[in-house]
Amino acid sequence: MRQAQHETTAETTPINASRQALKCMLWARSWVLWAVAGGVPRSSIIGSAQAADIPTADFMFAQVSDSQIGFHAPANPDVKQTFQHAVRQVAALNRCTAMLIHSGDVSYLGKDEELDTAQRILHGAGMDAHVIPSEHDMLLNHGQGFYRRFSPKDAEPLGAYTFDDHGAHLIALNNVSDFRPAGR
Repeated sequence: MRQAQHETTAETTPINASRQALKCMLWARSWVLWAVAGGVPRSSIIGSAQAADIPTADFMFAQVSDSQIGFHAPANPDVKQTFQHAVRQVAALNRCTAMLIHSGDVSYLGKDEELDTAQRILHGAGMDAHVIPSEHDMLLNHGQGFYRRFSPKDAEPLGAYTFDDHGAHLIALNNVSDFRPAGR
């Protein structure tokens, strides 16, 4: 039986794979608009013609991810400007968007100045923002800076919480704060 050959090049290392994903995200402007109308969910890329065609729905929210404020490399030389652009696109949606959800890695290293910058940019959306932590946000002080800025006051000790919006019950889960060996 022939075993699969795995090519290892500079382009296939985990770090470079992440960089390639960032490049794709920048190219695609992959910020997502979610809509639920009559119980049927739909999604599209914010800024696309498809997003413009989604009619106002019973419940709509925008999702962004991996802003990684503080990152400095050729894959995304100005993450602050990129994130500001995403938030401006969300704010410009001329429909009833209930909220913005940032699904992790709001910062690159979890530093206070990165988290402060992200918080200011998110505030510019002019709508409620819910930020779910990811591993980059937890790198310093077990994520305490993240929790101070982004977790509701009544959140569980590790940042999980639920909330209701426009008749929908949402759950913000945190799967990065209590890692044990082998990811258990």
